[in-house]
Amino acid sequence: MDADLYFCLKRFTDEQIADSIKQIAQLERNLERKRTKIAETAQQENASIYQHENKLVQQFSHDLSESNRAINNTRQIIEDLFQKALDDIKVDINTIAQISLTSNNNPRNNEEIRAASNKIRQQIARIDSELTHIFNMIDCNISINCSSRIISRFRQHYGYVNELNRMVGKNTSTGDLLAFSEKSPLMQCILDRARLWHSRHKLIIKFNHQMDEDAVISKHLIDSLYHMTDTFSALKFIQRYIQHRHEGRSHQEEQLLCKMKMELEQQRMEQQTQATDLVNALCQLSVSFANEFQLNKKLRMVLHQSEASQHFVPILIDQSDEAIGRKESRTR
Repeated sequence: MDADLYFCLKRFTDEQIADSIKQIAQLERNLERKRTKIAETAQQENASIYQHENKLVQQFSHDLSESNRAINNTRQIIEDLFQKALDDIKVDINTIAQISLTSNNNPRNNEEIRAASNKIRQQIARIDSELTHIFNMIDCNISINCSSRIISRFRQHYGYVNELNRMVGKNTSTGDLLAFSEKSPLMQCILDRARLWHSRHKLIIKFNHQMDEDAVISKHLIDSLYHMTDTFSALKFIQRYIQHRHEGRSHQEEQLLCKMKMELEQQRMEQQTQATDLVNALCQLSVSFANEFQLNKKLRMVLHQSEASQHFVPILIDQSDEAIGRKESRTR
């Protein structure tokens, strides 16, 4: 096989895989630059990010603790005012009973008074259940406009006392019991609690936006923190959240490097396939030459070398004709 043909084959092969070689070289440079950047700057950049996020977390934790404290304080006040309202109703019923007995011994009125007296005793006995329902109406309503629903419930459950008041000529201007009226201390405290919940929800939403979370984590974060009024549990949750966030960022960097490595290996495999196909095609073409045995032998040898090489770049012509001749003489 003459040297000119070997030279042509080599040049043809190089031209066919030149773009692939350039792409792989570029990917290798990109990967090396990314490794260097992570090694040199990741620690500093992460420290800056951690410092910024920890500052946000500290401020949010403080604000959330203050919000929780304010909300929890309203609970005891509402419970006390509600208990007092029921006790006052019981006193009113006893007073109405005395007025009814002295003014008019009406059996029908007396029966209504006895029924009301039994009812208020039962309601006082179930006060914990009633308070739970009231707090659910306040706490599960993001809107602060819950007063009308609660007043409606008070009218439905305790309006019978208004009927007794009317029986003895004692009416209120609004038709509501004073303790359950819109301007009463009880209702004002209920409205304060509703406003605190509304502000707390806005605080959590703001923190969520500052963290720039994706939709799934955002929903979990908001739902988890919304009813977590125990400060210790809330702070523990926030600490776990920020730790997972930091770990996730490191994992993302590792995934990026892994993706770049996989892309590089894919390019190498494609180049190897291209080179293998080319060598096989050249082997088929070589049958028209007189010295086809030497050409096939050379090509097969190069193919074997390229498959074993880590660089996946076949060098078809790496020896002179004279060197090939010496090797063939030694083989014989």
